[in-house]
Amino acid sequence: MRHVITDILIVGSGGAGMRAAVEASCFGDVIVVTKGFAGVDGATVTAQADIAVESGYCRETLSLDGDPDDSMDIFAEDMLREGEYLGDERIVSEYVCKSGDEVRYLSQKGVKLRGLVKNPGHSYPRGVWVSGVELCKALKKDLLSRGNVKICEHILLMDIVIEEGRATGAVCFDFIEGTAFLISAGSVVVCSGGAMGLYPYITAPDGLTGDGMAAAFRAGAELVDMEFPMFLPYSILNPKIVRGVTFTHDLAMTLDSRALNREGARFMDKWDPTRMEHTTRDINAAAAGYEIFEGRGSSDGGVYLSLAHIPHNIIEYSAKWFPETIAEWKCGGFDLRKYLPDLSRDAIETIPACHFWNGGIKINSEGATSIPGLYAGGEGTGSLHGANRISGNGVGQALVWGAIAGRSAGKCSKKLGRPNISANKAKMMLREKSEMIRCKGKEDPAQINRELRTMSWECIGLVRTAERLNKFAKYLEQVKKQLMEQKVRSECVKANRDWLLMIQNRNLYEIARAVHSAATERKESRGAHFRYDHKKTDDENWTQNIFLRLKGDEIIVSCSAANNYKGRTPSLNKREYGTKGA
Repeated sequence: MRHVITDILIVGSGGAGMRAAVEASCFGDVIVVTKGFAGVDGATVTAQADIAVESGYCRETLSLDGDPDDSMDIFAEDMLREGEYLGDERIVSEYVCKSGDEVRYLSQKGVKLRGLVKNPGHSYPRGVWVSGVELCKALKKDLLSRGNVKICEHILLMDIVIEEGRATGAVCFDFIEGTAFLISAGSVVVCSGGAMGLYPYITAPDGLTGDGMAAAFRAGAELVDMEFPMFLPYSILNPKIVRGVTFTHDLAMTLDSRALNREGARFMDKWDPTRMEHTTRDINAAAAGYEIFEGRGSSDGGVYLSLAHIPHNIIEYSAKWFPETIAEWKCGGFDLRKYLPDLSRDAIETIPACHFWNGGIKINSEGATSIPGLYAGGEGTGSLHGANRISGNGVGQALVWGAIAGRSAGKCSKKLGRPNISANKAKMMLREKSEMIRCKGKEDPAQINRELRTMSWECIGLVRTAERLNKFAKYLEQVKKQLMEQKVRSECVKANRDWLLMIQNRNLYEIARAVHSAATERKESRGAHFRYDHKKTDDENWTQNIFLRLKGDEIIVSCSAANNYKGRTPSLNKREYGTKGA
């Protein structure tokens, strides 16, 4: 039996996890467990990282060309407005006040700041461009310089341990060795990212399967805003070899690109006739989903993006306008131009792809969850974005809330100390979890995974209807039975991929039914949530957050009025989806 004891346990090694570990290390010994390679896997390293910082701070502290007319209050109001006033005002204010300090921290660690950009939804230029690769290298270097931090790679979180009403560690699975083991800790921080892997079309790594969210949910933590997974419009659908690349979305935001349906007609005039394709990402994605749902999409279920009306020389040299992360139209070390059609003549087939997880574990201003001793930071936590995340607040969220959660967990551990779990109790826990992954049923975990992702796309993806949601409810009952009958196909006792799939399937199932429950409850369209049968935004009845918790195996749904809406004007262009000019 393997039983490890530490002061603070961090789950996840992306931007949030590493930043949490750096702060937690000031209070005691830290163990970081990660499913892949620390600082290499996860969403942060792949980010074209613009970090939103109040423009005046950029000018005064970061020596960037910021606008002195900006303010913290204006920044916060932009976030709340574009989140359809469902973001928690206290959480938003904390982020706005601290995002600049996190960028300054990166700069001090040697990360190059590459200028300032203005993105849709922001009143002023606030996007400080940094390289996601450089950011992760700097964080990992800082982390490894601390002698009381241990990084454990290829470790899967199975369940969070709750003893006497508080989180006291986690049962984990060593993927390489094929064994379950226990980590006891004075406090636990979940920073394992979102659940974009629930869908077949994603811009993030496949390994983001909501492991931390699902484990926290099973342990008793509340989830919030789960109906708002964010879809990025215009990611490449075909050719398949570059499917999921977001270069086309970058083009749409920079150049005067035109989104077209299969009939060759533009459709954004029905959604945002002023900004057209330069509107926010949630509106662009919903508009594309609407066209696809009504049968005007491409043969493979996408839409088209055309630059044919733009002079060829502007297209050819536009790459110079982008940050260095995608300069020269290169992605991942290969020349993207070799796989694209002639952009001066042919449209690119694109599709909205799941890009970010707006909701997740409910936290307070200290990064604390509803379970004592359990903290969370970064993507996969709710309360910050509300119904929609505007650009620049993804990596920023990871850094700010990773740091806050890490400090809070460190203080908690220092106060409460390490838990005292007997050898017999630890052995009993591990026996139970080990039996879960020794399944000898008849269901293929890979097939379950494929079907779950396909059905999630159809029923709880871009476009939701009562009919699709009811269909998905019945399907979830089927999945529940299948998960109990998963089989390990290979006799291999180390690095068996079936174990990985079995654990991830269990987590994706929890996330899927959480999204389904929240999407069924919200009978309106708002932000990243689009109900075809309830197209209007209903501010009178639905300026509310939806909270989810487990009671046994039953999901309990509750609603609470958003804490920041009173006296504010609802966002424009979101009053009745898809009907303007129709």
